[in-house]
Amino acid sequence: IELQKQFLADAAHELRTPLAAIQIQADGLSSAAPDVVGERKAAITEGVRRASGLVNQLLRLARLDEPPPNLPREAVEVAPLVLACVANYVEVAARKGVDIGVIDQLPVTFRGLAEELRVMLENLIDNAVRYTPPGGTVDISLRREGQKAVIEVVDSGPGIPPGTEERIFHRFFRAVPAD
Repeated sequence: IELQKQFLADAAHELRTPLAAIQIQADGLSSAAPDVVGERKAAITEGVRRASGLVNQLLRLARLDEPPPNLPREAVEVAPLVLACVANYVEVAARKGVDIGVIDQLPVTFRGLAEELRVMLENLIDNAVRYTPPGGTVDISLRREGQKAVIEVVDSGPGIPPGTEERIFHRFFRAVPAD
């Protein structure tokens, strides 16, 4: 019951803003000038896309709160997964004027769940692109250190303010950018 309450609180918190934005755009659609209608429709479509993404993230979060199932770990080739995740953000980064790329991609195999690794990588890359100012860079590298695979996402964004490092793993924590 506590997990369900937490999930509902998280869902309400995260969906409130995109749904309000969609409602504002929809309300303005009927009175919008013809030259603005397409722009408003595009904003509504983007809002629905973001809200759907949030719902998917919340559902994944709810599954992570459950006791882990005994899923068999698989051998995952990490380099193609990293490239696919970066490819998902190339257009977003380009629109923002952020240079994104993979600087190293050594062949590495990881035993685990490919989907969970993909979600983690996409969250890291999404945050890096989101908080890097126009003209900045996001570089992703994959290398080995002994028996470990190391994925590094480095960006030229504002970073995490000192003293908030431990809180970055709290649900929905957002470090206020220094600027």
